[in-house]
Amino acid sequence: MRAVPDAALAAIVIAATAACSGSSGAKTSPADIAAAHRINLAMSDFPPGWQETPPAPKDPALDREVLTCLRAPHIAKNRTADITSPAFTQKSTSGTVAVAASSETTFKATRADAVNDYLAVSTVPAGRCVQTALQKLVERELSGIAESVSVDAGSVEPPPTGGNPGVAFNATVNAQINGQKTPIAQGTVVIFFRGRKEMVVTSLGLGDQSFPPDLFTNLLSAVAGRANSSQR
Repeated sequence: MRAVPDAALAAIVIAATAACSGSSGAKTSPADIAAAHRINLAMSDFPPGWQETPPAPKDPALDREVLTCLRAPHIAKNRTADITSPAFTQKSTSGTVAVAASSETTFKATRADAVNDYLAVSTVPAGRCVQTALQKLVERELSGIAESVSVDAGSVEPPPTGGNPGVAFNATVNAQINGQKTPIAQGTVVIFFRGRKEMVVTSLGLGDQSFPPDLFTNLLSAVAGRANSSQR
């Protein structure tokens, strides 16, 4: 079994992007793929002291669960590009990961496809769907370590995203370990839309650490700026 921080990091990254992950239906576009790479977060967006690691793997079962809950299987279809950035992390003084961020950029075949996705993730049940899926996934990841897991997740007012429509979700995860309440992670995921493009930016604080709000604002601004200037 993996250490608690690693399990929580992978679990929350997967759950945070589950509503906008997976790919099928449309033909892949090399030009859209290249544009998605340019829009995503990069090491140059972060201050000194941050590290780049491979992205967390997708969980197809979780994807299906969230999309079924949203009654929006179309989200996983008609994609011409779906690119996840590396995970960018900063360690604490003890050497474990303290905070992390990542992004994902997707191109849909048409603008109408993206509008349909926005309507699906901006519905009232979206926060409940994320919470249900995250609860199950973290319970599985911490099986054998935690006596119980508590997840508080829901929709929040999205921060500025370059004038683009978007939605946001917050999640806090705690666990009962050896009879004591233990903070596992807290995170925010922002999903916003521009033409055919769908961008997901995620921030995480592990344990009792919080992601710096000013840095998250700057990361959103960087991704939104590149999305706005992209000609695709």
